[in-house]
Amino acid sequence: MEVNIIQEGFMNSVAMYGIKYTKIIGDGDSNVYKTILDSRPYDALQVEKLECKNHLFRNFCLELKDLVKDSKVGPIILRKCLGKNILRLRKFIFSVIASIAKNKNLNNYSILQKQILNAPYHIFIDHTKCLDCLCDDDKKEKNWIPDLLESGLMYKVMHVVSNLADNSKSLLFSANNNCVEQFNSIVAKFIGGKRINFCLRGSYLARCSGAVISHNARSFMSSVHKNMYNTSPGNFVKSIERKRENDILRRKRKTSRRRCRKSLFLDKKSNKNYGVSARKPDLSESTFSQKKEWLLSTLRLSDEEMKVIERKTINQRTSPLWKEERRKRLTASDFCAICKKLPHTSCEGIIKKKLYSNFRSSAMEYGESHEGEALKSLENALGLKIRPCGLFIHPKLQYLAATPDGLVDDGIVEVKCPASCQDITPSQAISLKKFLFWKIDRFGQIHLLIAGTYRSKVSQIDADTQPGFDFGGTGNKKKGKNLVNTSFCWIK
Repeated sequence: MEVNIIQEGFMNSVAMYGIKYTKIIGDGDSNVYKTILDSRPYDALQVEKLECKNHLFRNFCLELKDLVKDSKVGPIILRKCLGKNILRLRKFIFSVIASIAKNKNLNNYSILQKQILNAPYHIFIDHTKCLDCLCDDDKKEKNWIPDLLESGLMYKVMHVVSNLADNSKSLLFSANNNCVEQFNSIVAKFIGGKRINFCLRGSYLARCSGAVISHNARSFMSSVHKNMYNTSPGNFVKSIERKRENDILRRKRKTSRRRCRKSLFLDKKSNKNYGVSARKPDLSESTFSQKKEWLLSTLRLSDEEMKVIERKTINQRTSPLWKEERRKRLTASDFCAICKKLPHTSCEGIIKKKLYSNFRSSAMEYGESHEGEALKSLENALGLKIRPCGLFIHPKLQYLAATPDGLVDDGIVEVKCPASCQDITPSQAISLKKFLFWKIDRFGQIHLLIAGTYRSKVSQIDADTQPGFDFGGTGNKKKGKNLVNTSFCWIK
C-alpha cells in the first residue's frame, strides 16, 4: 500500500500541484524507488534517491555491533577494541562530512568516499592516507591494522564501511525523514496505530493494571465493577464474559489436539517490498565503474606485501586472512568453471558459490584429513623435503591466486586424496575410471587429461607460483608400492 500511495503521488504531482519531485528521501529498506523508476512519472526527468542520514548511521553502528558480538569473525581482544571505537568512528565520519561540506575546495563526493573508507585506518592508528586538515591524532599509539588484517576482522569492517561510503552524496546532502516520522507518530496517537499514547496521566499504569486483572480474574469488567460500585454488573456484561470464557476453553481444546495443516492462503511474499528482499535499481555505469576500480585497487599489492600474505596464510584453511584474500580472487579451484563458461552463460552461479558457499562433504573431509599422510609418502618417494606454503598471488594479474599443497625446492606439489579410491591402488583406480583426470593409453602409460578439471587447476597454480617444475600425486589407504603415483611431472 505504501508503495502504491507514493507512486500515485509522483504520477499526479504535476496535475495536482504543478511541480515535479526531483528527489526522494528513503530509509533504504523498501522497493519504493525501484517502483518509481519503473513507472517513469516524468518523461525527461529521472527521480534521484537520497538515503536518510539517521538511518544510514544507525544501520552502520548496528552492523559493527553485530561484528563485535560474533565470535567467529576474530579474537575477543580485537572485537573489544572495535566495540570501544564504534562511537569514535561515527564521530570521525561526522567531522569529515562537516569539514568537506564547509570547505568549497573539498566539496567532492569522491573525496568524502575515500575519507570514509580511510576512517577505520585513522581510528586504529594508521594515518598514512589521512588528509592533514582532517587528522590531528597522535601517531605514536599502537597500530592495530596489522592485527586486524591478519585476523580477517578488518575485511568485515571495511565491508560495513564501504556500504556507508557508497552513500556519500546522501551524507553531504544531510537529508533525513524526521518530519515524516514525527507526523506519523502524531497520527498514531489519535488513531491508535503503531504506538500508544503513553503521555496521558496514568495511561500506561492503567493498561498494566487492567492486564493483571484480566489475567488473574478472567472476568475483567465484573471484577472492576464490583470493586468500584460494590454491586454486580448487569446480565449483558455477564453474558459477554461467559461467551469469552467459552471461547478461551474452546481454543484450549483445539490446541490440545492440534495437527499440522497446510496453510492455504499464506502469502509467502508478503514482505517482498521490504528488507533485503526488496527490489533495487541497477547501479549506474559511473557508479559501477567507480566501485570496480575501488575493488581492483584493493587487490593491488607490492611484491613485499604478497610475500607477507603468503607467509601469514601458511595455515591455509584455518587462517582467516587466507579465507578473506582467497574470497576476493579467482583461485585455482574456480579456474575450470571459468574456462568452461560459455559467453552467453550467466556468471551469477559462480559468483554466489565463490562468495557465499560453505559447502562441506564427507569426501572433502576425507581428502583434507589424509592430505598430510599423502605428503609424507610423497616425501619418502622423492627423497625431498616438502615445505608448507600459503596463498600465492599472481605478480601481474593480482585478481588470480592459488594455494599449492607444498613446495619442493623451486617446484610445487598438488595432492589429491579421493574418497572413492581409499581401498584400492592408484593404478586400479585409473583402470576403474575412478580418477576422472587420468587415463591409461594402449601402451599402459598413464597420462593427465588435457581437458580435465585438475589440469586446469594445476595450470593456474603453475602460473601464479611460477615454479621451475611441478609434481602431482595421489594418496590412499591401500598399502604397497603404488601408494604414491608421480605419473605427471613436467619441467619448464
